[in-house]
Amino acid sequence: MKPFYLFLAMAVSAVASCGNKKATDVSGTVSDSLTVTDSVTVEAAPTALVTTKSEYKKQDKYCEVSLEVEWPEGNDIVTAAIRKDLLKRIDSYLALEGNTRCFAAYKKGDAALQEAVTYYGTQTFKLLSESSAENHEIRIETAREIAEEQGEEPEIPEIARFSIDLDVDKEYDTERYCVFSIEKYQYSGGAHGMTSCNAGTTYNKADGKVFDKFLKPSAVKAMQPLIRKGLVEYFSEQDPNVTNATLNDMLQIEGNTIPLPIDTPYPSEEGLVFCYAHYEIACYAAGRPTFCIPYNKVKPYLTAEAVALLGL
Repeated sequence: MKPFYLFLAMAVSAVASCGNKKATDVSGTVSDSLTVTDSVTVEAAPTALVTTKSEYKKQDKYCEVSLEVEWPEGNDIVTAAIRKDLLKRIDSYLALEGNTRCFAAYKKGDAALQEAVTYYGTQTFKLLSESSAENHEIRIETAREIAEEQGEEPEIPEIARFSIDLDVDKEYDTERYCVFSIEKYQYSGGAHGMTSCNAGTTYNKADGKVFDKFLKPSAVKAMQPLIRKGLVEYFSEQDPNVTNATLNDMLQIEGNTIPLPIDTPYPSEEGLVFCYAHYEIACYAAGRPTFCIPYNKVKPYLTAEAVALLGL
């Protein structure tokens, strides 16, 4: 029994179901595929990264797993450093729950994308399938106990088909830096699935290291007007009547100061993107509040290092 997946399933099973991320065919068949595409060259810039993609997909009557991973290829120090960090992040999303390791990390380095994706897909599927089967047996036993107490015939529950979907993608690439995203969706038998992600990790192409020092320490207070404006624009898509005066009604925060997202903001073509996680400042139904502040607006709050990296 694997406590991480099973605990999550039991913790949310009492909530009324509102559907999964995507419909699936619970046929009991098993499919297993692994595909590596041709290398893809990012458009335009002569210093653009050359990336390769790989996927792993498998399903049975208890669960389904889908991994789609893109990362840079090459023998230089920069691309190797980016791959190493991405592999570490993939491991944390699939093999770790907090400080608990669910299965061993991939040990053969970062060069072989196909082999790494196959390893994590296989281990994740095994763990998830076992957890789903155990969860189903517990639900059957519970249904039988309740039926016996009530003197009725038990109604055998349908299989709550577990799923994990992990995507790693290159989002943006310039001469100075590149941005990769990682998103994981997991459904473990409750009212809805859960999405965890890092919408954008920025890598300095001078050394391949993660760059996360975008904002000055004083930025959170000074940027409140910009943060509020961005959140009003985000929530207005759900409620066109939202204003700066009523914004706090949409949030779940203490006081009037809106914190910066836990995840570091990341650069895009239009500006610096801020993305909050589910439940970070609002309820689950609010999604992941996200907005972009144009560079000419955010520049006064950037560190000198960030200004140099972004070429502002």
